[in-house]
Amino acid sequence: MSTPRELIRKLQNAPGLAKRILPVKDLTSRGHNGAGLTFVPHITKLVLRYDHPRLGAGGSSTGMVAFLTSQLPAVARARPYVEICVQPRNAVPPHLLATYASGKKTLVPCAGLSAKEVAAKVAFLCDSMDGEERNVKSGRPVLTAGHQLAERVDPVWDPFTAEHTFRP
Repeated sequence: MSTPRELIRKLQNAPGLAKRILPVKDLTSRGHNGAGLTFVPHITKLVLRYDHPRLGAGGSSTGMVAFLTSQLPAVARARPYVEICVQPRNAVPPHLLATYASGKKTLVPCAGLSAKEVAAKVAFLCDSMDGEERNVKSGRPVLTAGHQLAERVDPVWDPFTAEHTFRP
Protein backbone atom coordinates (compact mmCIF):
# COMPACT_ATOMS: atom_id res chain seq x y z
CA MET A 1 0.00 0.00 0.00
CA SER A 2 1.40 3.36 -0.96
CA THR A 3 1.09 6.62 0.94
CA PRO A 4 -0.88 9.60 -0.39
CA ARG A 5 2.37 11.43 -1.07
CA GLU A 6 3.63 8.58 -3.25
CA LEU A 7 0.32 8.44 -5.13
CA ILE A 8 0.50 12.16 -5.88
CA ARG A 9 4.07 11.79 -7.16
CA LYS A 10 3.01 8.89 -9.42
CA LEU A 11 0.18 10.97 -10.82
CA GLN A 12 2.47 13.94 -11.37
CA ASN A 13 4.90 11.78 -13.33
CA ALA A 14 2.14 10.28 -15.50
CA PRO A 15 2.19 11.64 -19.09
CA GLY A 16 -0.54 14.17 -19.86
CA LEU A 17 -1.64 14.64 -16.22
CA ALA A 18 1.27 16.79 -15.04
CA LYS A 19 -0.64 20.08 -15.42
CA ARG A 20 -3.86 18.82 -13.83
CA ILE A 21 -2.36 17.44 -10.60
CA LEU A 22 -1.10 19.48 -7.64
CA PRO A 23 2.36 20.93 -8.23
CA VAL A 24 5.27 19.54 -6.22
CA LYS A 25 5.48 22.62 -3.99
CA ASP A 26 2.00 21.91 -2.57
CA LEU A 27 2.99 18.51 -1.13
CA THR A 28 3.89 20.06 2.22
CA SER A 29 1.68 22.22 4.39
CA ARG A 30 2.72 25.71 5.35
CA GLY A 31 1.18 28.46 7.42
CA HIS A 32 -0.74 31.31 5.85
CA ASN A 33 -1.50 34.75 7.28
CA GLY A 34 -0.36 34.16 10.82
CA ALA A 35 -1.37 30.52 11.10
CA GLY A 36 1.33 28.04 11.99
CA LEU A 37 4.86 29.32 12.41
CA THR A 38 4.37 32.70 10.72
CA PHE A 39 5.07 35.71 12.95
CA VAL A 40 2.65 38.62 12.65
CA PRO A 41 3.86 41.61 14.69
CA HIS A 42 1.26 43.75 16.44
CA ILE A 43 3.22 47.00 16.38
CA THR A 44 3.62 48.82 13.07
CA LYS A 45 5.21 52.17 13.96
CA LEU A 46 7.18 53.63 16.85
CA VAL A 47 7.70 57.39 17.09
CA LEU A 48 10.32 58.77 19.51
CA ARG A 49 9.80 62.47 20.25
CA TYR A 50 12.29 64.41 22.35
CA ASP A 51 13.61 67.88 23.11
CA HIS A 52 17.38 67.96 22.60
CA PRO A 53 19.00 69.43 25.72
CA ARG A 54 21.46 72.27 25.41
CA LEU A 55 25.12 71.49 25.88
CA GLY A 56 25.86 71.18 29.59
CA ALA A 57 22.22 71.57 30.58
CA GLY A 58 20.20 68.88 32.30
CA GLY A 59 16.76 68.53 30.85
CA SER A 60 14.19 65.79 30.86
CA SER A 61 15.33 64.37 27.50
CA THR A 62 18.90 63.39 28.44
CA GLY A 63 17.94 59.72 28.89
CA MET A 64 16.10 59.68 25.56
CA VAL A 65 19.07 61.27 23.77
CA ALA A 66 21.44 58.74 25.34
CA PHE A 67 19.14 55.93 24.19
CA LEU A 68 18.99 57.34 20.66
CA THR A 69 22.76 57.59 20.33
CA SER A 70 23.70 54.27 21.91
CA GLN A 71 20.89 51.68 21.79
CA LEU A 72 18.47 52.66 19.01
CA PRO A 73 20.48 51.08 16.13
CA ALA A 74 20.50 47.72 17.93
CA VAL A 75 16.74 47.94 18.55
CA ALA A 76 16.12 48.77 14.88
CA ARG A 77 18.25 45.80 13.75
CA ALA A 78 16.48 43.43 16.15
CA ARG A 79 13.00 44.53 14.98
CA PRO A 80 13.09 45.25 11.23
CA TYR A 81 9.29 45.01 11.01
CA VAL A 82 8.81 48.20 13.08
CA GLU A 83 8.91 51.59 11.38
CA ILE A 84 10.93 53.81 13.74
CA CYS A 85 10.62 57.60 13.45
CA VAL A 86 12.74 60.03 15.50
CA GLN A 87 11.23 63.50 15.79
CA PRO A 88 12.97 66.28 17.73
CA ARG A 89 10.41 68.66 19.26
CA ASN A 90 11.12 71.96 20.99
CA ALA A 91 9.70 72.56 24.48
CA VAL A 92 7.86 69.22 24.54
CA PRO A 93 8.64 66.53 27.12
CA PRO A 94 9.96 63.31 25.59
CA HIS A 95 7.54 60.51 24.86
CA LEU A 96 7.07 57.33 22.81
CA LEU A 97 4.09 56.90 20.50
CA ALA A 98 3.36 53.33 19.38
CA THR A 99 0.88 52.54 16.59
CA TYR A 100 -0.49 49.00 16.43
CA ALA A 101 -2.05 46.99 13.61
CA SER A 102 -5.47 47.27 15.28
CA GLY A 103 -5.29 51.07 14.90
CA LYS A 104 -4.71 51.75 18.58
CA LYS A 105 -2.11 54.35 19.54
CA THR A 106 -0.32 54.30 22.88
CA LEU A 107 1.54 57.31 24.29
CA VAL A 108 4.20 56.67 26.95
CA PRO A 109 5.87 59.69 28.64
CA CYS A 110 9.63 59.36 29.16
CA ALA A 111 10.51 62.59 30.98
CA GLY A 112 13.38 62.10 33.40
CA LEU A 113 13.99 58.44 32.55
CA SER A 114 17.46 56.98 32.01
CA ALA A 115 18.52 55.34 28.75
CA LYS A 116 18.05 51.89 30.30
CA GLU A 117 14.49 52.73 31.39
CA VAL A 118 13.67 54.11 27.93
CA ALA A 119 15.00 50.88 26.38
CA ALA A 120 12.74 48.86 28.69
CA LYS A 121 9.72 50.97 27.64
CA VAL A 122 10.56 50.51 23.95
CA ALA A 123 10.95 46.75 24.39
CA PHE A 124 7.61 46.57 26.22
CA LEU A 125 5.82 48.53 23.50
CA CYS A 126 7.33 46.39 20.74
CA ASP A 127 6.53 43.09 22.45
CA SER A 128 3.02 43.83 23.74
CA MET A 129 -0.24 43.55 21.85
CA ASP A 130 -1.54 47.05 22.52
CA GLY A 131 0.86 48.70 24.96
CA GLU A 132 -1.12 47.83 28.08
CA GLU A 133 -0.03 45.60 30.91
CA ARG A 134 -2.33 42.69 31.51
CA ASN A 135 -2.61 40.83 34.79
CA VAL A 136 -3.69 37.38 33.74
CA LYS A 137 -5.02 35.29 36.58
CA SER A 138 -5.24 31.57 36.13
CA GLY A 139 -8.34 31.31 38.32
CA ARG A 140 -9.38 31.27 41.92
CA PRO A 141 -8.48 28.48 44.30
CA VAL A 142 -11.17 26.07 45.37
CA LEU A 143 -12.40 26.94 48.87
CA THR A 144 -12.89 24.23 51.40
CA ALA A 145 -15.56 24.21 54.12
CA GLY A 146 -13.06 25.24 56.82
CA HIS A 147 -11.75 28.24 54.86
CA GLN A 148 -12.36 31.80 56.10
CA LEU A 149 -14.31 32.87 53.01
CA ALA A 150 -16.48 29.76 53.09
CA GLU A 151 -17.38 30.38 56.74
CA ARG A 152 -18.63 33.87 55.97
CA VAL A 153 -21.40 32.61 53.73
CA ASP A 154 -24.71 32.88 55.57
CA PRO A 155 -27.40 30.20 55.26
CA VAL A 156 -30.90 30.95 54.03
CA TRP A 157 -32.63 33.35 56.42
CA ASP A 158 -35.43 31.90 58.51
CA PRO A 159 -37.43 34.14 60.89
CA PHE A 160 -37.92 31.39 63.45
CA THR A 161 -34.32 30.31 63.87
CA ALA A 162 -32.54 33.57 63.10
CA GLU A 163 -30.52 34.91 66.02
CA HIS A 164 -29.57 38.19 64.40
CA THR A 165 -32.82 39.71 63.24
CA PHE A 166 -32.96 43.34 62.24
CA ARG A 167 -35.34 45.26 64.49
CA PRO A 168 -35.62 49.02 64.00
